[in-house]
This record gives sequence, structure tokens and C-alpha cells, in this order.
Amino acid sequence: MTRPTQAADPPPPLRDLNASEHTVVVDPATGPFLQGGVCTNCALAFFPTRSVCPNCLATKIDNHRFGPVGRLYSWTTVHVSSTRQVPYTVGYIDLPGDVRVLTTLGGELTALEPDCPVALAVDAAGGWTFQPILEEDAQ
Repeated sequence: MTRPTQAADPPPPLRDLNASEHTVVVDPATGPFLQGGVCTNCALAFFPTRSVCPNCLATKIDNHRFGPVGRLYSWTTVHVSSTRQVPYTVGYIDLPGDVRVLTTLGGELTALEPDCPVALAVDAAGGWTFQPILEEDAQ
């Protein structure tokens, strides 16, 4: 009896996320922003920064600032979790440059509505959220 030929082991996953890169940078002059990337080959913008473009696999990536203001696309409140204290609210934020980020939401959560403006907020420990921009904040 002959053994069926097995395919070679699949290649390991591509380690394309730059874990050492800071994802949130606070510039004293302009405030906080997300540090992402733009592929120099196909112009795809993405967050967080990667060492390989997820679209064309090019490796020449330029740093790009996103935020600090975006628009809320959608959100939900999580009531059951085995990894963190509940409840907490997460949402997708659309940033200029065609980038959508999934993040924790903070601030006045009752003010959330589709397409509302949100701003990046950074706490003293370096954690970050997006919070709704309230009418009184905009004035």
C-alpha cells in the first residue's frame, strides 16, 4: 500500500504589521493623529502601518497621518465579553483618505448617530478612542 503524497507545509502567514510602530502620535502643534501608511505603488491608504501593501504586495510604504476627525459609520455596544469589562462601545470610523477604522468609542455615547462627526481622543496612558463632537464643542 502506498501512502498518498502530502503537499508541502503551507507557508507561514505574512508578518506585515509593524508592531513596533506607534499607531497614535500626539504632535504638540496639531494634536493627536493615527499613524498609517500609503502604498507608493497603488496609492492604497491603510491603518495601521504595514510593511507590505495588502492590495499589491509592494513593500514601499510611506507614512501618512489620519484624523484627528472622522465620521461614525456604524457602532454597537458589547454586553458580553470574556476578555474585558462590559459594557463597552465599538464603532467604525471613516477617516479622510478612504480609511475605515474599528475602534472603541468614548465620550457622550448618547450623542452617537450615523454619520456624526467624531474626534480622536488620547488619555494619559496613551490609550485612544474616538468621541462624538458635540454641538457646544464645535462652536
